Amino acid sequence: MEGLETGLFNVSYIEKDFVPQDRFLIDEEFAAACDALVKTCADILVLSPDHKRVLLGKRDQYPMKGWWEIGGKMDPGETPKESCSRNIKRELRLDIDPTRFHFIGTSNNAWVRRQQPPQENGVHDFIVIHFLRLEPAEVSVIDHNLFFYQYHEEYDHLEWFDIETLPEKKEMFHPALWQILEKLRLYLNY
Repeated sequence: MEGLETGLFNVSYIEKDFVPQDRFLIDEEFAAACDALVKTCADILVLSPDHKRVLLGKRDQYPMKGWWEIGGKMDPGETPKESCSRNIKRELRLDIDPTRFHFIGTSNNAWVRRQQPPQENGVHDFIVIHFLRLEPAEVSVIDHNLFFYQYHEEYDHLEWFDIETLPEKKEMFHPALWQILEKLRLYLNY
């Protein structure tokens, strides 16, 4: 996958004595934080072993209802790759070592709506995007469990998309996701 590491540098530094505070914010607190801060997410473009397909989830929650990458917000004290590993475990039930995630870029999105009231206040997300090439056995696990993902709290379902024919389906995707998928196609020489 040479050539996919596009940034000049990708630095994560967490002081050894940093202690993350394991605090859950109720919706009202989270909404107040969203009003004041940019939320950082770590998302993953999950690729088939042959790099010909990408796995996307059809979200049924704001801020992005519709097709999107796998991922979610980062927790304090996590590197982006550690966050990717946690998010993949939560969303796809795969235990993936953080070293397998490869940084490919960022996305800066200000959304008009969010899930927490008042929804019309929106949310601003800064997304650190990685790709992950799955092993054949991991694809089998996902394919076996696709039926169960329809009950996921954020997604209606997951689906594999052929990267070569993505332009034929451009209208299915939000413009923010389409920009990311176009970049992926360039990186993979499609």
